[in-house]
Amino acid sequence: MAFMKAAADLPSPSRRLSADEFWELCENRPQIRHCELVAGRIVDMTPAGGEHGAIEINLAFAIKTFLKQKPLGRRDRVRHTP
Repeated sequence: MAFMKAAADLPSPSRRLSADEFWELCENRPQIRHCELVAGRIVDMTPAGGEHGAIEINLAFAIKTFLKQKPLGRRDRVRHTP
């Protein structure tokens, strides 16, 4: 696991990180992608899987269908009153 290999040079678990420190840590180590900062501690997150992707596709399709019926936010449909 890439995260486990990178864990050796992470800050001590007893030391809390600031958001800026965490950002810099992640920018300098692209292999650390599935982590988040919770109360100053790095928490390993699981990557999105197949079920997540299916939900994402279904949601995008529903939004696209809705917007085809109700073109919200399109500039050519907005009426401007002087």
